[in-house]
Formats: sequence, structure tokens, C-alpha cells
Amino acid sequence: DREYVHSSTAALNDTCRFCDTDRQLVYRFDTTDLESPIYQFDVAQNYIIEVSGDGETWEMIADYSEGGTVEHIKNADNALIFSIDPSDYEAVEETGILYVRFRNSNTSMGWGARVSTLTIRHMVEADTTAGENTDWLTGKNNTSSIRDDAIRTPSSPDADEAKFLVKTQDGISTYKRRIQTNSNNQDTDFLILNTAQANASYRYCDNAGQVVYCFDVSKMISCTATLRVLQNYIIEVSNDNENWEVIADYYDISGGEHLTTGTNEVSVNFDPFDYDCDETDECYIRIRNCDTSKGWGGTLRYIELNYSKAAK
Repeated sequence: DREYVHSSTAALNDTCRFCDTDRQLVYRFDTTDLESPIYQFDVAQNYIIEVSGDGETWEMIADYSEGGTVEHIKNADNALIFSIDPSDYEAVEETGILYVRFRNSNTSMGWGARVSTLTIRHMVEADTTAGENTDWLTGKNNTSSIRDDAIRTPSSPDADEAKFLVKTQDGISTYKRRIQTNSNNQDTDFLILNTAQANASYRYCDNAGQVVYCFDVSKMISCTATLRVLQNYIIEVSNDNENWEVIADYYDISGGEHLTTGTNEVSVNFDPFDYDCDETDECYIRIRNCDTSKGWGGTLRYIELNYSKAAK
């Protein structure tokens, strides 16, 4: 990654760069060199991620500590792929230069932001000489925002599953995967319907907007799903994407009063097998608004899966 490193006080080893204590890592990319580029980073630990168009004025787009409210972890169990679309940031659009800075959410401690892989995706002209089946060469940018009402094939959390492994004992492997749900689109492998809006922190279902996710639970022995939600949320679960059961309704807590702040953030936990998802091997999760005539609808920060499978 040397050609993209603008400045660095980060430490490094054979697998990653890491920003312990007050160390920082800054990348610089000329976005005008490529057509519709997306920059992806494998990140973990206690990260803060910021972007800039000039390397001086910074916009925070991710903070694992959520402003110091999340405990400082001492492992890399929260590893994820973080995607940045330069067109989402006006300052970057103006200069054509994308700066990305990684640092520690607590500069008095170790286990700061870790970056292990940098991937640059961009569109290229289709190769029409490759034969009849050239759909995969069309240059479609699959990391951009999923189109409204897009229907995708239900996905499994098997991809790169080893990075989510917690332990293996007595022939059972335990996994923990947190999927951020925001405009960086780390959740699109599981998102099958989307009429919601998004920013760098979460997806939110104002008015009649909603999101539906699908998870393949066919190989799981056990599973607990955790949804970090806020505002006026309704959460429903289904095993067939047709028959839904409400598992959380904020109006049940508020007595029907519509909240106009984000002060009610909470974790909602459930077991997909309690809703017969093991019978169909699929778990569908829908988030929507308590009152479709208003804003401040159901808002989702992340989905976390804690599950076990037979060891390979």
C-alpha cells in the first residue's frame, strides 16, 4: 500500500498497520484516475475513520466507540470491510482527492485502529469479445447504494467466515459477526429490500420506508441475533418473507407517543429458531416506522450474529 500512504505514525507487522495510542495512518487517493471508484478497507479494533478532500478538514464517518460509550476491546473480533464512495462527500468531489485517516478511539490505550487490506474497485468498459455470458463484465458498481425494492438472493455469513471465528471446542465452532448498516453498504449481501434512507451511521425508515434482510441459517446449530435500534421502530421476523411476527414495537413502550429524538437507542435480541427459521433455513428481518406519516422512523445501526456451527 506504500504508494497510497500520505503520512503514517502507525506501527506495522506482516499482516497489518495499527494505530495504538495516538498513532495515525493517512491514505491519499486521486479519485480522478478511475471510473466510479470504491475504496474498501479491512478494519478492526478501536477505530475512528475520517475522510477529507484537502488533508486538513476532516469528517468523521465511523467511530467504533460510539463517542466513548462502547467498551474498548482488546481483540479483533469486530473486523469488517469498510467501504468509502468518494461521491458521498462534497469536499472530496470538489478536489478529486480522497484522504482517509485511521486513528484510535482512545489514545491512552493500545488496540487502536487496525488496517489489514486495501481494495480499490472501479468500473471498466465491458469486454464484448468474452463470449455470450458477459453480464459480470458490465462494470456495475455493486458497492453503491442498493436500488429501491431490489431483490437479492438470500446470502449466508459464510464468506470469509474464519475472520469471525471466536473459538472451536468439542467439535463446535462459535462465531461473532457484526454487520454495520449504513451508507457504506457493508450490509448489502443480506439486504433484499430497501426503501429506507442512510447516512454514515445507520439506515433509517422515515415515513413508509423499510428494510428487509435475509440470513441463511441452514448450517447453524444455534444463533442469537442482536439489532441495535433507535427512534420509532417496529421489528418483525419471518421464515418465509410473507408471514411476519412483531418482536419489538416502540409504541408499546411509549404508549403511542412518537419520539422526535434518538435518545432511546437499545439492543433487541432474539433467537431465529424461536420463529421456525430452522424449518425454512432462512431468517428474514424487517425494520419499519411506527407511524408511516411521520419522520424519525425505525433506525438500525448494526446487526450482530452470535452463532455456532459444526467445526469443519
